[in-house]
Amino acid sequence: MITHNPKSPLFRFDGNKDYADIPFKNELTPPNLTVELWVLQIEKYKYSAATLPLISTTEQQELGYTLGEYNAATGLQMIFQVDTLTERYPLFVKTPLPLNVWTHFAGTYDQKSQISCFYINGELLQTYNFANTHYNPLKPQTPATSNILRLGALVKKSKDGKNLVFCEFNGYMDEVRIWDVVRTQQQIQETINQELTGKEPNLVGYWRFSNLSDNKVPDLTGKGLDGIIIKNDNPVTPIPKTQTFEADLCSQAGVNFTNTFAQEVSFKISASGTWKPASWGELTPGGWPGFEYQSQMKYPNNTSFALLVVDVETKTVLGELGSEITLVLKPSQTITFVVNDVPISEGYTDGYKDNTGNISITCTALIP
Repeated sequence: MITHNPKSPLFRFDGNKDYADIPFKNELTPPNLTVELWVLQIEKYKYSAATLPLISTTEQQELGYTLGEYNAATGLQMIFQVDTLTERYPLFVKTPLPLNVWTHFAGTYDQKSQISCFYINGELLQTYNFANTHYNPLKPQTPATSNILRLGALVKKSKDGKNLVFCEFNGYMDEVRIWDVVRTQQQIQETINQELTGKEPNLVGYWRFSNLSDNKVPDLTGKGLDGIIIKNDNPVTPIPKTQTFEADLCSQAGVNFTNTFAQEVSFKISASGTWKPASWGELTPGGWPGFEYQSQMKYPNNTSFALLVVDVETKTVLGELGSEITLVLKPSQTITFVVNDVPISEGYTDGYKDNTGNISITCTALIP
């Protein structure tokens, strides 16, 4: 299974002039190239006719390479592009950067064959032979910003020398890797779910965005290609650790809750209140054990009229809220809270429609 499941909190690019800079060294722009990173986007890219550079070595997009999302007239699509002083050579995959799910991207360029390849979650989705590209990055001009490795934004200099920040990314990145070799699909797939040691052959730069201190992003290869986080003065509002909301007692679909943290999180979950199914007496979230029509329930193997926690993707019941429970949710994992009532079926009316009362649900993230 292709997935990214960080165990530690990550730096959040908040879409408001946050980005990361890694000062230029020749190793960052090798003639033969593989770029890899994991991305979780929180908010849809908003700029029109422009590229959101998730990772780029070119301030003016005139030299080097860029991997990101392009807002074309036909819609959002992913792009891996190599540039020379005179031309741009983009490779497009006509799919937008997904929201609220970790996605792995990799782009490769082979100087000898002049072939570019674009992979998403380890699958080759686009390849092209850019004949006569002669991609061979040059050293930066003065000041040394032309080939700086930048993540999360497009930054240009104004006439008075100030940084103008555009096309900002809103979300998380992790496991950013630069190689001076064209990795094969098999090689990409073999390490896609693994943390590296930093000592792998041909690995020239490697950065994680967890547990950062002093705005420094250390290069885990030990080559000294450390990055710096550039943050705005108004950081994003943190995700609340505790959320309380009402159950939808009249809905077979229930009400959803998603782990919006970038890492795996344990949640303490409880429910309170009373409600009535049809004309029967008041019930708690624990339901009605021993109900005689148990077999007619939406989930016949669980307590009748109990408030259930169900995984949206697998449809598996994860627990009953007759008492407080603790669940571990992966990043972007969604659960739904639904009462175990009689659904619409042959010979039965919708048992949910006549429910009355109120049940409050509280989810608390058990993180520092």
